Amino acid sequence: MSAVATARNTNLRAQPSPRSQREQAPQLAVIPTVRPRTSGAITVAVMLIGAIAMVAISLFISTLLAHNALGMGELQSELKVLQEQNQAYTEQLNELSSSVSLSQRAQELGMVANTNFGYVNLETGEIGNGSPAR
Repeated sequence: MSAVATARNTNLRAQPSPRSQREQAPQLAVIPTVRPRTSGAITVAVMLIGAIAMVAISLFISTLLAHNALGMGELQSELKVLQEQNQAYTEQLNELSSSVSLSQRAQELGMVANTNFGYVNLETGEIGNGSPAR
């Protein structure tokens, strides 16, 4: 053997072989987790319960919406009646507060119109240019 080959052999021997490194390091391995198997019946039961719950919730919501729609119809009819009453009262108020109506009501109460207007001086309290109505 040549000197170069001998030097290579000694260098290889000086370095630990990969096999010896594996023997020195602890062996690590991934252990698959063991999940308990659920039976198909449990899965089907859970899915069935979920489907029944969704149907029940949708029925409940639609019932609430129908009930609210009926209540809204009743409130709208009541609103219409109240608006008609409000309109009638407004017309009655306008009629009673007209100048002709106020004049007739004043005459019924015994009031007379004064054609001789006067004034009151607020600083002195004097009444000027006026006389009581007769």
